[in-house]
Amino acid sequence: SRTYYSRLGQPYSDCISPEEEFDSTYFKYTKKFGIYSQKLCNELCIQFEYIYKNCSCLDPSIPIVNNFTVCATISKLECVARLRDLLDIDSDLTIETCSKYCPHECKYFKYNTRLSMADYPTEYYYK
Repeated sequence: SRTYYSRLGQPYSDCISPEEEFDSTYFKYTKKFGIYSQKLCNELCIQFEYIYKNCSCLDPSIPIVNNFTVCATISKLECVARLRDLLDIDSDLTIETCSKYCPHECKYFKYNTRLSMADYPTEYYYK
């Protein structure tokens, strides 16, 4: 299922609409990929604030901007994995660092998935 959310912007909330600009490098990088997404903005923030500063390369699982070196050796990929584990465990650190660069979007979709299962063939079809 898909739910559409639409919030009022300034001064009613601190969200940003797609046509607005925001003074943040990560916000601008995100807009290069299309419509602004806070999730992608946070990923880019993690990429440059933590991964690039500590591993001297970029995580290949996050979209790459500009001409930076991608982590390609085992040791570099292990460095990325260690940082990703740390950031997953301590998400407050990520929020604290990236929230000033990546505002909420005013309009966005949220997708929910459900999985249902049944035995096949059922007794009816078996007969």
